[in-house]
Amino acid sequence: MLADPETLRCLELISQAALDARLWTPALTAVTAMFRSEHAILFSNKASWSSWPFKATSGLDDRDLARFFAAETMHLWEPWHRAMVPGKVVPHHQVVSDAVFEETELYNDIIRPTGTFYGTCFQQDGDGLSFHLNVCRRRRVGAFSPHETQKLQTLTAHVTLALRLQHRFAVLEGRAELLSRTFDRMEDGVIVLDARGNPVVLNAAAQRHIARQNGIARGTGGMRGGTKASTEKLRQAIARAALPMGADATRMHLPRRPPQPPLLVDILPLGQLALSSPGSTPPSVVIFLREPNEPVTLDRAAVTDFYRLTRREGDIAALLMDGMTVEMIAKRLELTQGTVRNHLKRIFEKTAVHSQVALLAVLRSFGRR
Repeated sequence: MLADPETLRCLELISQAALDARLWTPALTAVTAMFRSEHAILFSNKASWSSWPFKATSGLDDRDLARFFAAETMHLWEPWHRAMVPGKVVPHHQVVSDAVFEETELYNDIIRPTGTFYGTCFQQDGDGLSFHLNVCRRRRVGAFSPHETQKLQTLTAHVTLALRLQHRFAVLEGRAELLSRTFDRMEDGVIVLDARGNPVVLNAAAQRHIARQNGIARGTGGMRGGTKASTEKLRQAIARAALPMGADATRMHLPRRPPQPPLLVDILPLGQLALSSPGSTPPSVVIFLREPNEPVTLDRAAVTDFYRLTRREGDIAALLMDGMTVEMIAKRLELTQGTVRNHLKRIFEKTAVHSQVALLAVLRSFGRR
């Protein structure tokens, strides 16, 4: 059914729009041409509008959109919203007869100024995304036929996939931006890597370190040190941390050009930092960069009071801040590793994080140099 050149071009534009939202306008223009229509509008709605306000149109001007989305006219759309079957294209003549429709306030005040009469709607709900597609054409063209309705139904599957991908990319970019802004407040350098060792997020301090290319830099095969030996050591530690059962932490010193002392580096597996998104390459490892002559100590009183930590939880938080692993903390406090992990779990709950690296980011905001 969808093998003609016009349709294939339309599908190509829809697919490309997943990566470039600017292409939704030419994609919708192609849809309107295919169905002999005048305009089309695609927008997120319901709860999705507040979290991801998205809107793309073809054939409508600002005055049309102002009428369509005016708060005082929202009640006029209610009969249509109730008639929608999620996941199914619904032509307007299946909702109301032409004679009744041309007498409605919705038609005369909102739709008629666009020069159109017949429309067909598609509402999609689910997978954290709700959106609405509407295609309208002039009365003389006639109502949407069953064949056209089925053809548009097939197209909506591609629209749904493209929008879901775009939404996931937007969520991922938003989380990365939020994480980057959080890390930018830290004096330590922070580099978040994916499983292949490619940087996903670099805070301002890390960017300064890398720009100097003294001790650590970006290379074609991933992060590299200042020497061949340090590069090999660094990449081995990153590879270990990227494993599903990666070590709790690795600390090393990367040599730099004299007279600067070696750079202190902590490498940790990311765990569940809630940054990944389905269909994306998830972040896997985080690197903290610190000048060895600028130690950071935890303001235990502040963090304990703020998060209502117990004395033992404060002990473990402070030792974790010092770069100790679970095994090292257990030996220092003469506890089992299981007991330390149980304390960490309660600390996670109180600080609303889900991994050691996320906890470190929180604790470092209570750090004192």
